[in-house]
Amino acid sequence: MHRLKRYSIVDLAESLKIGGDIRRGKYERGLSGMQLELLGNHGRAGAALPTVQLYRDLETGVIDGGQALAVTSVLPVAQAVRPETVFEAAGAQVVQLNDTSAATLPVFDGEVTDTTWISENAAAPSFSALTVKSIQSSPKCCSSRIAYSRRLAALATDKAAFEASLLTELRRTIKVEIEKKYFSGSGSSNQPLGIYNTTGISSKTFSAALPTHAELVDMIELLADANGDLTAARFLVHPSDMTGLLKQQVTTGGGDTTLSFVGNGYKIAGIPVFATTAATEGKVLLADMSAITLLFYGPPQLIVDAFSGGKSTTGQTELIVQNYVDSLIRDRSLVVVGSA
Repeated sequence: MHRLKRYSIVDLAESLKIGGDIRRGKYERGLSGMQLELLGNHGRAGAALPTVQLYRDLETGVIDGGQALAVTSVLPVAQAVRPETVFEAAGAQVVQLNDTSAATLPVFDGEVTDTTWISENAAAPSFSALTVKSIQSSPKCCSSRIAYSRRLAALATDKAAFEASLLTELRRTIKVEIEKKYFSGSGSSNQPLGIYNTTGISSKTFSAALPTHAELVDMIELLADANGDLTAARFLVHPSDMTGLLKQQVTTGGGDTTLSFVGNGYKIAGIPVFATTAATEGKVLLADMSAITLLFYGPPQLIVDAFSGGKSTTGQTELIVQNYVDSLIRDRSLVVVGSA
């Protein structure tokens, strides 16, 4: 009977060091090899880290010579090194690519007013306003770092708890940075083009930093007029704006507030609201989330640095997690940004 193996990002890191014992990370390196095979000639350094998709595949298979089911410890690592962003939680489309080069996504652009009625057996008219376009995407590398003391790791009485705390901090760092660039990336310097900086999206001007209930409803009207699906619509705001809207009354002296908890979440005029510190305070994003696509190029990569900058003498190991991502807006009329 094989002993159930717990996935350890520290064991993988130690096995990747120059002169490290590769047997220590045998299981982790095996999973890395499975994923890198799908990328072909990828040219990426380090080892591939698990994804949630890989974990789901392992749930249905067996490991360790067919004697043990895939361990659940793979999932916390996958969720830490590629955390779910607020955009995914809000319903953005996600595309996982087993590729490292640029991608082209089709975009269908047409108005419902092109629909016509025809008699039976009659020739269908051409839809001249219906066009098929494409959007180019290329991988942008988000490189996140965290360091730990090798002595502390070796002396930790509960290694699982030590790694859990390491993964918690790593998850927070990666999540916030990727979300920031989805909102406000420059589109240059290897950053995605953020929604705030995308031309051609709809906009609403507020009379003050904190919008009124009526101004937010105006944003909903702009989205609806563009044939946006209100059932897929979501507000994305900064937590400070969210708390301000929780205190703001719809009408002076009335009991209702602009933002309220309804059913299983916070909503404005029936539209669900998501908050993140990655959003810019004073800017409110409303979107039909089906118009936003997030792309992931292959699994996250782990690179280990245990020697530069005197790390070999201080006993420090630095983990570098690289995510290759991009974001696209398929229909810019279905995104509305409001600000003063």
